[in-house]
Amino acid sequence: MKNYSSLTDVSVRALVAKSEQYEVFDRSVPGLGVRVSPGGTKAFVLLYRMGGRPRRLTLGRYPVIGLKDARQRASSALSEVANGIDPQTRKKEERQNYQAALFPAVASSFIENYAKRKTTSWAEAERIICKEFNPRWGKLRLQDVTKQHVHKLLDELGEMNGPSAANHAFAVIRKFFNWCVERGELAHSPCVGGSAPTRGVSPQA
Repeated sequence: MKNYSSLTDVSVRALVAKSEQYEVFDRSVPGLGVRVSPGGTKAFVLLYRMGGRPRRLTLGRYPVIGLKDARQRASSALSEVANGIDPQTRKKEERQNYQAALFPAVASSFIENYAKRKTTSWAEAERIICKEFNPRWGKLRLQDVTKQHVHKLLDELGEMNGPSAANHAFAVIRKFFNWCVERGELAHSPCVGGSAPTRGVSPQA
Protein backbone atom coordinates (compact mmCIF):
# COMPACT_ATOMS: atom_id res chain seq x y z
CA MET A 1 0.00 0.00 0.00
CA LYS A 2 1.28 3.45 -0.92
CA ASN A 3 2.10 5.88 1.83
CA TYR A 4 0.57 9.32 1.15
CA SER A 5 1.32 12.62 2.82
CA SER A 6 0.86 16.33 2.24
CA LEU A 7 4.52 16.84 1.46
CA THR A 8 6.29 19.99 2.57
CA ASP A 9 9.91 21.04 2.49
CA VAL A 10 10.10 20.31 6.21
CA SER A 11 8.56 16.85 5.93
CA VAL A 12 10.79 15.85 3.02
CA ARG A 13 13.86 17.00 4.93
CA ALA A 14 12.73 15.01 7.97
CA LEU A 15 12.40 11.67 6.14
CA VAL A 16 14.94 9.22 7.54
CA ALA A 17 16.49 6.07 6.12
CA LYS A 18 15.11 2.67 7.05
CA SER A 19 16.41 -0.85 6.60
CA GLU A 20 14.57 -1.06 3.26
CA GLN A 21 13.84 1.47 0.54
CA TYR A 22 10.47 3.18 0.86
CA GLU A 23 8.44 5.91 -0.83
CA VAL A 24 6.12 8.63 0.36
CA PHE A 25 3.68 10.07 -2.17
CA ASP A 26 2.35 13.59 -2.45
CA ARG A 27 -1.35 14.31 -2.08
CA SER A 28 -1.07 17.44 -4.25
CA VAL A 29 0.37 16.03 -7.49
CA PRO A 30 -0.82 12.58 -8.64
CA GLY A 31 2.01 10.05 -8.80
CA LEU A 32 4.69 12.30 -7.29
CA GLY A 33 6.68 10.71 -4.51
CA VAL A 34 9.93 10.76 -2.58
CA ARG A 35 12.06 7.61 -2.63
CA VAL A 36 14.34 7.11 0.38
CA SER A 37 17.12 4.53 0.09
CA PRO A 38 18.62 2.59 3.04
CA GLY A 39 21.70 4.78 2.64
CA GLY A 40 19.64 7.93 3.13
CA THR A 41 19.60 9.14 -0.49
CA LYS A 42 16.34 10.85 -1.40
CA ALA A 43 14.98 11.25 -4.92
CA PHE A 44 11.74 12.52 -6.36
CA VAL A 45 9.93 10.05 -8.61
CA LEU A 46 6.77 10.11 -10.69
CA LEU A 47 4.52 7.11 -11.26
CA TYR A 48 2.22 7.26 -14.28
CA ARG A 49 0.64 5.01 -16.87
CA MET A 50 1.41 5.02 -20.59
CA GLY A 51 -0.59 2.82 -22.91
CA GLY A 52 -2.09 1.14 -19.87
CA ARG A 53 1.32 0.19 -18.52
CA PRO A 54 2.83 1.56 -15.29
CA ARG A 55 5.89 3.73 -15.75
CA ARG A 56 8.35 5.33 -13.34
CA LEU A 57 10.31 8.52 -13.98
CA THR A 58 13.11 9.79 -11.72
CA LEU A 59 12.78 13.56 -11.51
CA GLY A 60 15.95 14.34 -9.56
CA ARG A 61 17.76 13.99 -6.28
CA TYR A 62 16.87 15.92 -3.18
CA PRO A 63 18.13 18.49 -2.23
CA VAL A 64 19.59 19.15 -5.72
CA ILE A 65 15.98 19.85 -6.62
CA GLY A 66 13.44 20.87 -4.02
CA LEU A 67 9.79 20.03 -3.61
CA LYS A 68 8.61 23.02 -5.66
CA ASP A 69 10.78 22.07 -8.63
CA ALA A 70 9.76 18.43 -8.31
CA ARG A 71 6.09 19.37 -8.47
CA GLN A 72 6.71 21.52 -11.55
CA ARG A 73 8.62 18.72 -13.28
CA ALA A 74 5.94 16.21 -12.37
CA SER A 75 3.17 18.46 -13.69
CA SER A 76 5.07 19.00 -16.96
CA ALA A 77 5.60 15.26 -17.34
CA LEU A 78 1.92 14.54 -16.70
CA SER A 79 1.02 17.10 -19.36
CA GLU A 80 3.24 15.19 -21.80
CA VAL A 81 1.49 11.95 -20.87
CA ALA A 82 -1.87 13.58 -21.53
CA ASN A 83 -0.61 14.51 -25.01
CA GLY A 84 0.59 10.99 -25.75
CA ILE A 85 4.28 11.63 -25.04
CA ASP A 86 6.16 9.26 -22.75
CA PRO A 87 8.46 11.45 -20.61
CA GLN A 88 10.65 8.49 -19.70
CA THR A 89 11.30 7.71 -23.37
CA ARG A 90 11.91 11.39 -24.11
CA LYS A 91 14.39 11.63 -21.24
CA LYS A 92 16.23 8.53 -22.46
CA GLU A 93 16.44 9.94 -26.00
CA GLU A 94 17.73 13.26 -24.69
CA ARG A 95 20.41 11.46 -22.68
CA GLN A 96 21.44 9.39 -25.71
CA ASN A 97 21.58 12.49 -27.92
CA TYR A 98 23.68 14.29 -25.32
CA GLN A 99 26.13 11.38 -25.04
CA ALA A 100 26.38 11.15 -28.83
CA ALA A 101 27.26 14.85 -29.02
CA LEU A 102 30.17 14.59 -26.57
CA PHE A 103 33.68 14.90 -28.01
CA PRO A 104 34.74 11.26 -27.31
CA ALA A 105 31.68 9.86 -29.13
CA VAL A 106 32.28 11.97 -32.23
CA ALA A 107 36.01 11.22 -32.11
CA SER A 108 35.25 7.50 -32.01
CA SER A 109 33.08 7.90 -35.10
CA PHE A 110 35.95 9.73 -36.80
CA ILE A 111 38.32 6.84 -36.12
CA GLU A 112 35.87 4.18 -37.29
CA ASN A 113 34.36 5.95 -40.30
CA TYR A 114 37.32 7.92 -41.60
CA ALA A 115 40.73 7.17 -40.11
CA LYS A 116 40.51 3.37 -40.30
CA ARG A 117 39.16 3.46 -43.85
CA LYS A 118 41.28 6.17 -45.43
CA THR A 119 44.55 6.44 -43.52
CA THR A 120 47.38 4.10 -42.65
CA SER A 121 48.19 5.96 -39.44
CA TRP A 122 44.79 5.52 -37.80
CA ALA A 123 46.19 3.61 -34.82
CA GLU A 124 48.42 6.53 -33.92
CA ALA A 125 45.53 8.97 -34.36
CA GLU A 126 43.38 6.81 -32.09
CA ARG A 127 46.15 6.63 -29.49
CA ILE A 128 46.61 10.39 -29.45
CA ILE A 129 42.89 11.10 -29.21
CA CYS A 130 42.27 8.53 -26.47
CA LYS A 131 45.34 9.47 -24.44
CA GLU A 132 45.48 13.24 -24.82
CA PHE A 133 42.13 14.64 -25.94
CA ASN A 134 39.43 12.41 -24.46
CA PRO A 135 40.58 12.76 -20.83
CA ARG A 136 40.58 16.56 -21.11
CA TRP A 137 37.50 17.05 -23.29
CA GLY A 138 35.46 14.04 -22.22
CA LYS A 139 32.62 16.13 -20.79
CA LEU A 140 32.56 18.71 -23.57
CA ARG A 141 30.12 18.58 -26.44
CA LEU A 142 31.79 18.84 -29.82
CA GLN A 143 30.31 22.31 -30.34
CA ASP A 144 31.73 23.49 -27.01
CA VAL A 145 35.38 22.91 -27.93
CA THR A 146 36.95 26.30 -28.65
CA LYS A 147 40.20 27.54 -30.12
CA GLN A 148 41.30 28.30 -26.55
CA HIS A 149 40.77 24.63 -25.61
CA VAL A 150 42.93 23.54 -28.54
CA HIS A 151 45.79 25.93 -27.80
CA LYS A 152 45.78 25.18 -24.08
CA LEU A 153 45.98 21.44 -24.67
CA LEU A 154 48.74 21.77 -27.27
CA ASP A 155 50.72 24.05 -24.96
CA GLU A 156 50.47 21.44 -22.22
CA LEU A 157 51.60 18.68 -24.57
CA GLY A 158 54.52 20.76 -25.75
CA GLU A 159 55.66 21.36 -22.18
CA MET A 160 55.23 17.75 -21.07
CA ASN A 161 56.23 15.74 -24.12
CA GLY A 162 58.08 18.13 -26.38
CA PRO A 163 57.32 19.98 -29.62
CA SER A 164 57.06 16.89 -31.80
CA ALA A 165 54.23 15.46 -29.68
CA ALA A 166 52.36 18.75 -29.82
CA ASN A 167 52.78 18.95 -33.59
CA HIS A 168 51.50 15.43 -34.17
CA ALA A 169 48.53 16.06 -31.88
CA PHE A 170 47.73 19.24 -33.78
CA ALA A 171 47.78 17.38 -37.09
CA VAL A 172 45.37 14.77 -35.76
CA ILE A 173 42.92 17.20 -34.18
CA ARG A 174 42.98 19.50 -37.22
CA LYS A 175 42.07 16.58 -39.47
CA PHE A 176 39.35 15.55 -37.03
CA PHE A 177 37.73 18.98 -36.95
CA ASN A 178 37.97 19.33 -40.74
CA TRP A 179 36.14 16.00 -41.01
CA CYS A 180 33.46 17.31 -38.64
CA VAL A 181 32.96 20.40 -40.80
CA GLU A 182 32.74 18.29 -43.97
CA ARG A 183 30.03 16.16 -42.38
CA GLY A 184 28.07 19.15 -41.10
CA GLU A 185 28.78 18.39 -37.45
CA LEU A 186 30.38 21.83 -37.07
CA ALA A 187 30.09 25.11 -38.93
CA HIS A 188 33.71 26.05 -38.31
CA SER A 189 36.80 24.27 -37.05
CA PRO A 190 38.44 25.67 -33.91
CA CYS A 191 41.75 24.94 -35.65
CA VAL A 192 41.05 27.43 -38.47
CA GLY A 193 43.73 30.11 -38.50
CA GLY A 194 45.99 28.00 -36.31
CA SER A 195 49.34 26.57 -37.22
CA ALA A 196 51.62 23.82 -35.99
CA PRO A 197 52.63 24.69 -32.41
CA THR A 198 56.35 24.43 -33.16
CA ARG A 199 57.87 25.30 -36.49
CA GLY A 200 60.53 23.11 -37.97
CA VAL A 201 58.77 19.80 -37.27
CA SER A 202 56.39 18.70 -39.99
CA PRO A 203 53.20 17.20 -38.55
CA GLN A 204 51.67 14.24 -40.33
CA ALA A 205 47.96 14.55 -41.09
